[in-house]
Amino acid sequence: MTLSIQTAPVFSSKSMAYTDPDIHRFAGGGIWSDVLDNLYKDMNNLGINAADLLAKLNRKREISAEAKGKANMVDSAIAALRKDTDKGAVAKEVVDYLRENRMTLADKTGSKTIDEWLQGKNAAALNKGELATLKAALDSLSSRASDFSAQSNLDLQKLSNTNQLLLSMATNTLAMQKNALDSIIRNIH
Repeated sequence: MTLSIQTAPVFSSKSMAYTDPDIHRFAGGGIWSDVLDNLYKDMNNLGINAADLLAKLNRKREISAEAKGKANMVDSAIAALRKDTDKGAVAKEVVDYLRENRMTLADKTGSKTIDEWLQGKNAAALNKGELATLKAALDSLSSRASDFSAQSNLDLQKLSNTNQLLLSMATNTLAMQKNALDSIIRNIH
């Protein structure tokens, strides 16, 4: 047997008739529907936030891996130098990567873009210290992106825990609604 209450109970007497909206909301499931609506909206918002965070996290992981790969290329150039006075070349793709990502390099005069930093230098003949500067900048970018990824993983875990809590609350709300309706039905008979 299915119980469906579509209209509000109407109480009448010879002197007045009225509809109690609180009774209507309770009996018709409105209050329960409102609670569940809000819980489902919150879960939906959490899902949207989680998807956005996951996209950012994946991009930062890519950045970390790309920067680490470029740093390894510079490290190989450093390893090829036999003496401190030897000069080594930085790969064009490393310079392009630094340029595309608008990275700055520390210099005695402050931070500079790769093009500013290379002014007066030959990218095919950089000393060990200059190559180490490039590697440090790339390692720093990789490390920052990796840190963001680690923090994002924690944030995703928080979102997941909150979603589980909301799901539990929705389940409990449905159980309370069932118990309330069962009680009403028992008292009617």
